Amino acid sequence: MEYKAYAKINLYLRIRGTYPNGYHDLDMIMVPIDLYDLVTINVLPDSAPKSFVYTEGLNVRESDNLAFIALNRMREKYGFKQNLAIHIEKKIPIGAGFGGGSSDAAAIIRALVEIFSLPAEDDELVEIAKSIGSDVPFFLKQRPARIQGIGADITPVEVKNKGQKVLLVKPEENLLTKAVYQEYDHAPEEGEKPDIETLITALGRGLTHNHKPLVYNDLTNAAIRLLPEIGNIRDNLKKEGNHIIEMTGAGSAVYLISRNEAKLRTLRDKYEKRGYTVFLVDFNPEIK
Repeated sequence: MEYKAYAKINLYLRIRGTYPNGYHDLDMIMVPIDLYDLVTINVLPDSAPKSFVYTEGLNVRESDNLAFIALNRMREKYGFKQNLAIHIEKKIPIGAGFGGGSSDAAAIIRALVEIFSLPAEDDELVEIAKSIGSDVPFFLKQRPARIQGIGADITPVEVKNKGQKVLLVKPEENLLTKAVYQEYDHAPEEGEKPDIETLITALGRGLTHNHKPLVYNDLTNAAIRLLPEIGNIRDNLKKEGNHIIEMTGAGSAVYLISRNEAKLRTLRDKYEKRGYTVFLVDFNPEIK
C-alpha cells in the first residue's frame, strides 16, 4: 500500500522561551505543500526474519531513522507481530526545513492503523508522534495548523487557497536543526514580533502580498549566520517583485508564495540554472 507524506512550510515561527528540559516553547503556523515522499508498506510472510525500512538517499542507522522509530513505537503500543517491508521514495530534501522525516514517521503511524485496523485513539497517536519528534504530531492530520509548546498543542487553522503556488529554493548545503536553535540561543531575536492572530485571520480570508509583514521566522537570522547563502537567496528573491518570501523551519530552504505562476516558472528555471534545488508546487493542496 502507498501513502503520501507531505512536506510543510512555516508561515510563522516564534520562540517564546525555553523549558527547563531545554526544549523551546514555540508558536508556529504550518501549512502543507504539494511536495511529498511516497511511503510503500508491504506485510511480509511469517517466515521473514524481521522488518526493514529502506529510505532512498538517507544514509543513517535504523535506530536514527524516524520511520523505523515510528514502526517500533507502534508495535510496542499495539502489539502486532507481523514484519513489514517499508520503502520510502524521497522527494522532500533533507536538512531544508520541510519536515520530511517527521512526515514519513507520521505516514507510517497512519498506515499501520489502517493496515491492522488498530483500535487507536487520536490522543494515543499524538503521544506516540510526540515521542518521536516535535513536528510529527502535525503531520498526523496534514492540515494547516497553529502549533504551540513543543509540538503537541495543535489547533486547526482555516486557510483559504486563492490559487497560490510556492517556489522552493534550497542551497546545496543542509543545516542541522539543533545547530540553528543553538545559534539562536546565543543571540535571540529581540523587539516586537508580528501578531500571529492577525495572520490567522488573514489566512482565513486568503493570503496576499499585503500580508508580507505578518509572515515571520525567528530562526532566519540564526540560519543565515550559519549559512550566508540563505540570505543571498532571500535577498535575490525579494528583488523579483512584491511576493511573500521567508525561510521555512530551521532552513535551509526559502519559499516564495505567489499567484503569478508564469513568473514562478521563470524563477524556477533561473534558480535551477544557478545550481539550486528548486520546486514549484501547490500551496495548501487538497489532501485526501
